[in-house]
Amino acid sequence: MSVAGPDIKNMRFFLRSETRTDHEQTDAAFSQFDFGSANSYSNFLKSHARALSVLLPLIAEFDVNQMLVENLTNNLRQDLASLGFCGLYPSGFEVKSAHPAGVAYVLAGSHLGSKVLLQRIEAGCNPVCQSAVAYLSNTELVQLWHRLLNDFDAGRWSDERDEVLDGARTAFRVFRTAGQEL
Repeated sequence: MSVAGPDIKNMRFFLRSETRTDHEQTDAAFSQFDFGSANSYSNFLKSHARALSVLLPLIAEFDVNQMLVENLTNNLRQDLASLGFCGLYPSGFEVKSAHPAGVAYVLAGSHLGSKVLLQRIEAGCNPVCQSAVAYLSNTELVQLWHRLLNDFDAGRWSDERDEVLDGARTAFRVFRTAGQEL
């Protein structure tokens, strides 16, 4: 059963339309975090660390540079250390498989909102939080986003829409669960 309607030609817009509710529910799970509080902000970072521990391995076949994975992980470690926490707090759940393009869509797309989050941290006037922004300042996922959009525009995975959609929904669910765990 295909979920794609005839009016949805581009995978990006298809995914945006079909995952709107998933996105809203995930945003709601993360709305609890106060970026002016070091404890709350550290919980935000821990939830991202948990989600990334599950999702990053799923995009390995997407030919993602291992340096991106290491940099994101190191950025999270650095920020958590700045906030007085050690470790990355791996998730207690796993996902065996998900379409890497769907997962990459959520991972890279989620990082596009970093500018807004950085503004919230700045507005929070907490110097401890303001010193822990390496993860949110990382621009490598933006590069992945542009590559993904080029692939979508070229029609890559157009015959795998359902699988890509399932991958995106899985990634949203992992983020949502990680955000609700703390």
